[in-house]
Amino acid sequence: MKKLLTGLAALTALSSPLQGWADNLNTMQDKFRQTPTEQPIAVYWYWIAGNISEEGVVKDLHAIKKAGINRVQIGMIGDGQGAPQGPVRMFTDEWWKILHTMFRTATELDIEVGMFNCPGWSQSGGPWVKPSQSMRYLKTVNDTLQGPIKFNGKLPSLGLDGQDVKVLAYPLIDSEALFIPVTKGKEISLKSEKPHIVRSLILYPIKAGSATAEIAVQQDSKWITIDKYNLDRSNPAKNVGFDPLAPFVFSLPETSGSEFRITLSAEGFIGKAELSDIP
Repeated sequence: MKKLLTGLAALTALSSPLQGWADNLNTMQDKFRQTPTEQPIAVYWYWIAGNISEEGVVKDLHAIKKAGINRVQIGMIGDGQGAPQGPVRMFTDEWWKILHTMFRTATELDIEVGMFNCPGWSQSGGPWVKPSQSMRYLKTVNDTLQGPIKFNGKLPSLGLDGQDVKVLAYPLIDSEALFIPVTKGKEISLKSEKPHIVRSLILYPIKAGSATAEIAVQQDSKWITIDKYNLDRSNPAKNVGFDPLAPFVFSLPETSGSEFRITLSAEGFIGKAELSDIP
């Protein structure tokens, strides 16, 4: 009898959480089926390789509405994605006509519509986009002038397809702070013969990677932490930026000292460090 009671107790202990899980699942299913109409439900709606028609988009929208979906995001997927090329090319008169029918029908059914900016999964361009309209990097070119003068000349060229955005003029200030950096393992020590006020820190990565950095100053024989940073140059792909190993530049609260220390979490990622009294 004792063995039987022990077995029943174990069975009860196992069945209790399983019953609770089943109840939660049923509740979730019921809540999903009874989603209120004011709750937006969205789907991706891919138009693949020009296989579209006015009749088709109207039927799709009615089916979407019947399923309780009230928001769609349209992506134009080009050929070469595993589907045969259809008859309707993007930006042709027929394509615009189908698009107009789609928007009119979506308005009648109270369905919100969003669209990607071109064919493809993530691209942002095509032969119809001129270089001056494309997504581009911001680039700078510098020139140094001896003033005071009134300057009417030409600034250095930004290169082919470059377009002026803004001209900034500012006085050049020579840094008076001179610190000698010494790297040892995960630490970079920066020492000066006399105390200087520092306002900025530059770290130069020498390879792809990531790390954390902590900068501290020695005052009264104690190391005092000034700030901590996350350093990330882990993705050297050109589409991330035209300078994949660009330096890290940080503003520092005005801090006076003759000896600073940068502690890194990874060795061999940062090759050089500079401190400056220039903001």
